[in-house]
Amino acid sequence: MLQITILEAAVTICVMIFVVSFIFMGRKFNRWKKDNVPFLKPKPIFGNILDVCRMKITFGELCKNIYDGISTPFVGIFILDKPGLMIKDLDLVRDVLIKDFEYFMDRNLANNEKHDIMGSNMIFLMKSPKWNIVRKKMTPIFTTSKIKMMSVLVQRCSEQMMDYVSKKTIQNTVLDVRDVSLKYAVNSITSSFFGLEAGCFEENGSIFSVVSKRIMNWKRFSTAVQAICFFFAPFLVKLFSMNFIDTMSSNCLKEYFWKTMNERETKNESRGDLLDILREMKKLEETEKLESLETLRKYPILPFLDRRCNKIYNNVEHGLQLQEDDSVYIPVMAIHYDEKYYPNPEIFDPERFSRENVEERHHMSYLPFGEGPRVCIGKRFALLNLKSGLAHILLDYEVKICRKTVSVHCVNPRGVTLQPKSEVYLEFVKVR
Repeated sequence: MLQITILEAAVTICVMIFVVSFIFMGRKFNRWKKDNVPFLKPKPIFGNILDVCRMKITFGELCKNIYDGISTPFVGIFILDKPGLMIKDLDLVRDVLIKDFEYFMDRNLANNEKHDIMGSNMIFLMKSPKWNIVRKKMTPIFTTSKIKMMSVLVQRCSEQMMDYVSKKTIQNTVLDVRDVSLKYAVNSITSSFFGLEAGCFEENGSIFSVVSKRIMNWKRFSTAVQAICFFFAPFLVKLFSMNFIDTMSSNCLKEYFWKTMNERETKNESRGDLLDILREMKKLEETEKLESLETLRKYPILPFLDRRCNKIYNNVEHGLQLQEDDSVYIPVMAIHYDEKYYPNPEIFDPERFSRENVEERHHMSYLPFGEGPRVCIGKRFALLNLKSGLAHILLDYEVKICRKTVSVHCVNPRGVTLQPKSEVYLEFVKVR
């Protein structure tokens, strides 16, 4: 009688799983060839994102490399075994983001509603139809009148930042502006959203300082792995019950939110921040247009946009057909550095956004906040913070490079968002 050991059985099962997976993957890898779509040859298991999974480059850098190496309007790629389409033609970008939005309402990011209550309810991760409902309710929050209400709070945070910079530059005029910017952003967001003083510029810091560093610390290997899973391997997110925001940070934010909300309700207080606006939810029409910024051209926070095709899509003009659940990727950073739209793209030149220059360019050549119905809803609040912070600093200081300044910054390969690998040191010289 043939006897099989446990080890032999385990090895046999593993080999069978590998063979079946390889055959299944091979069928998926034939997808673009079958549809006569130009594509990049995938590697087994990893598709075209092996270097991203090894954390040698970011997905944004990969998109730029692909973008620079092709001449076709689009190219087929594979995210692990999943077919994806990277678009270069800006007219097709417009179709996906605006004209044919009904086919591309959702992002590809994992949404683990069962185990990640807070993460799954972030508007960035939401899927339709829930996203449609929440977006309509949140749109009035970021209108001109509401932003003006929050500008007083942002101004106060800018003044706190100036006090901090003033004290720090007494002993050393060189500061890590990345650290200062993070403290300022957290102070501003907690004040405008939660009605709380985060105290990030205080010597002892605060719980919000700890939480923000945990959430934004892409240098941690575990954080980087989870980010890759959320963007490119949703099945692993569900398999291992991952959270977009770790449990400690999530519990802390929820506790402070409900504590503040209950106090407002009990005392009937009003502070003019986002919590008050959420309580009112009055609808107003948007009137102000987005101001283009050269800084965001060179350094878009998210260097790519992604969309998931939610039903069969035919684009006759471009000879393209997509199936349900296909992924579409728009290489924002690559478009922003395309000499066709921005000559000498490495040079910082605000004049690119003069009225004359903007009118000559394709509307889809500038996408720091995305475009269409799913454009970043908080873009105007972000610009308010940016302008207020810079205005306060440049009023009192001349900001210069110093010996610790890195002239060419490498991108952190573990980050999904665009961020420098090292600190950003600049010298602050008092001018008044």
